[in-house]
Parts: sequence; structure tokens; C-alpha cells
Amino acid sequence: MKANKYIAFLIIIVLFGVVLYINSHPKKMEVPPKYLILSKYEGFVVGYVNDSFRIDVYIISNRRINGVISASVNNLPDCISFVDYSLAPTLYFQDDSLHELTLSLYLKPNRAGKCLINNSTLSLKINNRTFIAPLGRIEVIAYEKECEPQLEITKYISASIGPEDAPIYLNYTLNNKLNVPVGISKVIFNLPGIKIVDTNVPLKIDPNSSSTLYIKTVNTTKMSSLYVIQPGIEIIQNSNTCVVPLEPFYYATIPP
Repeated sequence: MKANKYIAFLIIIVLFGVVLYINSHPKKMEVPPKYLILSKYEGFVVGYVNDSFRIDVYIISNRRINGVISASVNNLPDCISFVDYSLAPTLYFQDDSLHELTLSLYLKPNRAGKCLINNSTLSLKINNRTFIAPLGRIEVIAYEKECEPQLEITKYISASIGPEDAPIYLNYTLNNKLNVPVGISKVIFNLPGIKIVDTNVPLKIDPNSSSTLYIKTVNTTKMSSLYVIQPGIEIIQNSNTCVVPLEPFYYATIPP
């Protein structure tokens, strides 16, 4: 009888110690990661009918971004279709506590002419959390591919970050692979609040040689946070005139 009482007393002491330990070492609460999604653009894009163009969205988090990620675009005008998306790790901020991904959205014009993306949104799902982010205002001008230009873009500036009053420079190295000269007669560019102030167009590119096309712009109004600019050029090749889209350029006025 005394042995049983002693064992029961020991069990009570052990249980009391376990409870005391748990209370003095509370389980840490799992705090969900925080996300910053940069997606609201002012933009101008020249493209071909049924050829996709790219809009980059930046995802920044205080945790490593992994797990199941899916994306779609809602409320597009009927002249634009969502094609696909891709994800790639990026490093814009020199901060070990931040983790970044670039989400590239691929869209295509369905017909020739002008089309305005204005009320469309990105639907982004990361594991079990869904985020809705605006895509801003992007004017798209689509052309039929009337000729096969032999101009190859071998080098260009893809992106830049600067203060709000900084001019935007576009720069493209173009290689003429033909045995005849190619002329660039004009730049197709229309972005509210951004004006071209200097360019070397009209430009003649000799046979089998390269030349650099440059465009300098200034802002005429208060700048937005994100810009995507994909101008076009009108070229004259073998007496034919056609439009060629250039590569996209991204500009951010977000401070570091």
C-alpha cells in the first residue's frame, strides 16, 4: 500500500514538472510571411499580332518564397489574351532578410490596332494564400508582321532604377545582316507624361554592320513607380516599309 502511494506521488511530481516546463517554454507562434507585390505599371508596348510580349511583376518577401505558386490575369480587354507565366529568382536589394522573385506574364494581342490594358489584375496564389494586384495602365499597339526584317538586336539596356526626375535612356545595338542598307525612318512611342527629347533617328545601317539606336526621354508630369516601355521602329528594307518591335525596357522610381 505504501509502495503504491509512493509511486502515485512520484507520478504527480513528474506531471507537475512537465506542466511547469511547458508553461516556461511556450511554443513559438508561426507568423505568416509578408509579401510586397510590385505590379502597377504605366506602359507602352509595340508588338505583333499573336506574338507574346512580357510584363514583369516583382514579388518581395521576408521569407524564402517556395511552395506552390500560380498566376493568372483577370479582366483583360478582348483584344489581349493571357498566354503563360514564368518565375525566376532575382536580387535587386542587397539585404539577406529579403527574398525576391520575378514573375513574367506573357500576353499577346489578338488583332491589329490599339488596345488599352487599364482595369486588369493579377491573381497570384502562393501556397494557400491568394493576392490580387493591379497591372496599371499599358497601351498596346499591334501590327501585322508584313515583312521579315533582318535586323538583330545584339545589345540593349533592359532596366534601370533612378530618382523621379531622372531622364530615361533607351539604347539598342542593331545588326544589319543583309547585303543592302536598312533605314530606320521613325520611332513609334506614345507614353503619357514621357516625351522623347533626343534620338539619332532617322538612322541608316550599312550592309553587314551594326549601329546604335538611342532615345532620350524626359518626364513632363509626376512619374509613376513602374514603367514598361517597348517602342517600335519603322524600317525601310529593300523598298519595303514595316514596323519592328524593340525589346522591353523597365524603369522603377522606387527608392532603394
